[in-house]
Amino acid sequence: MTGFTGLRFHLALPRVGLQKTVPRLARRVAAGAVRLERLPYPTLPDGEWIELAPLLAGICGSDLGVLSGSSSPYLAPLSSFPAVLGHEVVAQVVSNSQPSWPQGTRVVVKPEISCHTWGTELCTRCAANDHDNCHGRTDAVHGAGLLMGYHRVLPGGWGTRMWAPPRQLYAIPPDMPLQRAVLTEPMAIVVHALRQVSWEAVGTVLVIGAGTIGLLSTLLLGSRYPGRDVWVRAKHPHQAKWVAMLGAQTVEDAGHWTRADSLVRYTGVPLPTILGSPAWRPEGFDLVVDAVGTSQSVAAALTLTKPGGQVLLLGGAGIMHGVDLTPLWIRNLRWIGTYGYGTETDAFSEAIQILQASSLPVESLVTHSFRLANYREALRALWHRRSGAIKVVFEPTPPGDLTQSP
Repeated sequence: MTGFTGLRFHLALPRVGLQKTVPRLARRVAAGAVRLERLPYPTLPDGEWIELAPLLAGICGSDLGVLSGSSSPYLAPLSSFPAVLGHEVVAQVVSNSQPSWPQGTRVVVKPEISCHTWGTELCTRCAANDHDNCHGRTDAVHGAGLLMGYHRVLPGGWGTRMWAPPRQLYAIPPDMPLQRAVLTEPMAIVVHALRQVSWEAVGTVLVIGAGTIGLLSTLLLGSRYPGRDVWVRAKHPHQAKWVAMLGAQTVEDAGHWTRADSLVRYTGVPLPTILGSPAWRPEGFDLVVDAVGTSQSVAAALTLTKPGGQVLLLGGAGIMHGVDLTPLWIRNLRWIGTYGYGTETDAFSEAIQILQASSLPVESLVTHSFRLANYREALRALWHRRSGAIKVVFEPTPPGDLTQSP
C-alpha cells in the first residue's frame, strides 16, 4: 500500500499526568508526544476526496496545548488519536482525479469535520449550516474528530499527504505567497470572531496578545472596523514593531495601567491589587479581545473592560486557575466565546480576500519554517522568548519535491 510520512501525535496518559502535576516539565517532554513515522494511506469512506501535498502547515496554539498536556479534558470526546496534527494548511493538489481541482492547484484547507465531510445524512446543526456544532463529530463509525489533525483517520498538514472533500478547498490566487496563504485559517477564525461583537458601542479596543491571532485581529480591526482607537499588549519588541505597522498603539505590560481622558492608557502606574486580585476600577475599554487565553490574560480582560463593555475570548482559554469572575457580573460585561468559522458569509473566502488585499508584508508574520524532521527545533523556536517567533510553520513538501515519493 502506498504510504506517506507524517508527524503523528500519540496520547500517553502517564506523560500528560506528569505535565499536569509538574508544569515546569510540560514543555521539556512535549516533543516526546510526536513521532515522525511512515504511515499507510488512510482508508477513506465512499465519496469524493482530493489528495493533497501540504506545502506549509502552521503550528497553532491548540497544537501546543495538546503537546504540552494543557488542553482541557472537556474536548477529549472530540478527538481521536494517534493523529497527524496540523490544521492551518496550504497545499497542492496531487492528482487529476477531479476536473474542477486539476493537479498542481494550490489551495487552503477548511479543516472542519462535519456530516458534509463524511457525506452522511445531515444532522440538524449541519442542515442549518452550523458545521461548528455538528452532532456527527463523535461519530461511532468514523471516529471522533473536531478538526482534521485531531482525527485518527483524517491526517492534518504535518505530513506529506492529506485528504479533503472538494467543498472544503479554496484555491488561492496564483501570485499569493505561500507564507501569506498559510495564515488563511487563523484569519478565518478572527473573521468569524469579530462578527460576534456589537460594534455600535465600540470606540476603544484593547487586544491582549501580539501573536498570530492578536496581530491578525489588529489587521482586521483596521481593514473592516476602522475608526476605533486600538491598543495592543505586546510583550516583545518584534511584536511591538508589527503593532505600529498595523496602525495600533502598543501596551508593553498589562500590569501597568491607569485612567486618563476616558481611556485606560499605559502610564507605568501598577494596576492596584487587593489580596492578589485586581482591584475595582471605574472605567475601561469598550471591547477587550483576549488573544492569549491564560488565567492572567482573562483576569486582565475582565478588569480592563468598562462597565457594560464586551470581552471576546479568542485565545482558546481553558481551565482557569485563580481567576476572579467578580468583574464579569459587577460590571455587567458581555462575555463572548467564539470558535470555528461561523454560519455567516464564508469566512475562508473573506480571509483570502483580506490577506491578498493587504499592502503590508503579512507573509513576514511567518518567521520560522522547518522540515518535519526538525520538529524539536520548531518547538524550541516557539517557546524560546528570544527567538522572535510569531508564526512557525512546517514545510512538509517543498514545491520542488512534489515529483518525489511522499
